[in-house]
Amino acid sequence: MTTSDLDSRGWSINSSGAIAGGYADRGFWFFASTWNAAGVRTDLEDLAGRKDEFWSVGQGINDLGQVVGAAVAADNNSYKPLLWDNSTTPTVLDTLGGQTGEALGINNAGLAVGNSFTTGDAASHATLWDINSGSVTDLGTLGGIDSNALAINQIGQIAGWSYLTGDLAQHATFWDGAALTDLGTLGGTNSSALALNNLGQVVGWSELADGSQHAMFWDGATLIDLNSLLDPALVSAGWVLKEAAGINDHGAIVGTAVNDLLGITNGHAFLLSPVPEPETYDMLLAGLGLMGAMARRRKVTVKLHG
Repeated sequence: MTTSDLDSRGWSINSSGAIAGGYADRGFWFFASTWNAAGVRTDLEDLAGRKDEFWSVGQGINDLGQVVGAAVAADNNSYKPLLWDNSTTPTVLDTLGGQTGEALGINNAGLAVGNSFTTGDAASHATLWDINSGSVTDLGTLGGIDSNALAINQIGQIAGWSYLTGDLAQHATFWDGAALTDLGTLGGTNSSALALNNLGQVVGWSELADGSQHAMFWDGATLIDLNSLLDPALVSAGWVLKEAAGINDHGAIVGTAVNDLLGITNGHAFLLSPVPEPETYDMLLAGLGLMGAMARRRKVTVKLHG
């Protein structure tokens, strides 16, 4: 990245350290780009010649260097799901019959997920693309009009959200290749799954009965409020784990925490790190020196980063 960059963001990283994201060199419009492990940026072509008001973005990258994302079409009337297959030239992926779609993640088997509009553009459904065969699959909904697939792991399990019948609530959703599972909520109306690991463990957020939002974890059977693992001293100090956005195969979880008592409303990054030591959860808030323990069969450390 150079000092002349106005703005740049990474959305996905592979095992080699290559990053997919977007870069703005003027105005507020992002253009799809990648960075290698040395930080060298490569600009990806889009559908309109990288012109203002015609954004594009790389949102997922696998270990083979294949990138998926989306870009505004040249007529500026829709945006399209795209694949950059180790090339700066994009391939437009099929939709479910509508004009618009976006690809958000891709695994090493060449399975990509995201959302696209159905015929007539009346609904947007979670979508699975097989870039090897060119097939596109409608993953359906939990009875509502819209759904979205946000992440896919290496064995093809998928996490996202779907509206329920009536379209008044959205729930975190898990696709196992055969069926959709409603992960429910922590007592509130809405929830969303944002990421999952290769063990099928899911993280995201859920509303509580009072309408507030907490970070959540699904272990394959039970939806857990990650704040239930915090030492009471941290809770009394005002810390709330609001959203969990990533989880790896070791169980380490990252996300966003807030603290209204300290005026931290935009959030601090947190890392919840499991340690192979039985029977306790030790909670450490970096910089505050607060620690505690809870029975939970393993030890973890929680760190907040400003």
